[in-house]
Amino acid sequence: MGFTEAAADDGRISGRGSPVKRGIATGVMTALGGLGHALPHLIPDFHIATTIAMIVVFVELWAIAWIQNRYMETPFLRAVFQVVPGGALVFAAGVLIGGGQTLCARAPRLLPPQGNISMVAPMPDQTRIRA
Repeated sequence: MGFTEAAADDGRISGRGSPVKRGIATGVMTALGGLGHALPHLIPDFHIATTIAMIVVFVELWAIAWIQNRYMETPFLRAVFQVVPGGALVFAAGVLIGGGQTLCARAPRLLPPQGNISMVAPMPDQTRIRA
């Protein structure tokens, strides 16, 4: 993220300042954001960890909207309508991707037995068949 932001332009076109400063800020904030909603999952209880992670993401989204309003001169409601639905879409994608595991668990007949990587059905014992 930091490299992409730094390489985007030299700051003269967008007026957003030095590419090095933008790159460092974006890289550091991306790392902190990733840690912010990943570290709660070190808590052994899944539901508590996920609740904390959701709260962190909620705060992050509103902080991004505030930063856009404060430093990028974006009207606050426009910033909110840009950031919050985007976060909701990412959340929905995560639910859909995570739900795939649930779908597979409900349909075990579609999956090969554990430890058996062959998808070929075993042949019936021919000696038991009598004419």
